[in-house]
Amino acid sequence: MQSMMDFLKQFLEVLDDKPTYIHDADIHGILFDAISSRDHQRAVESMYAHVVIMKQRFCDLENEFLNIQAANLQK
Repeated sequence: MQSMMDFLKQFLEVLDDKPTYIHDADIHGILFDAISSRDHQRAVESMYAHVVIMKQRFCDLENEFLNIQAANLQK
């Protein structure tokens, strides 16, 4: 756990001046509404879309982090 926290701290420090928008502010409300209204299909579809989008955004952030790290090593 400590290794993960150390990496996360470094990750955030490197990306500190970059926009780190992760997900839409309303997605949790959409998921809550779908679940609370027992709309299983909408809940599944919304959660699936959320996971796919989050995965892509985290991959994009990781690539940006690695590019910044590589540029810093070249200095």
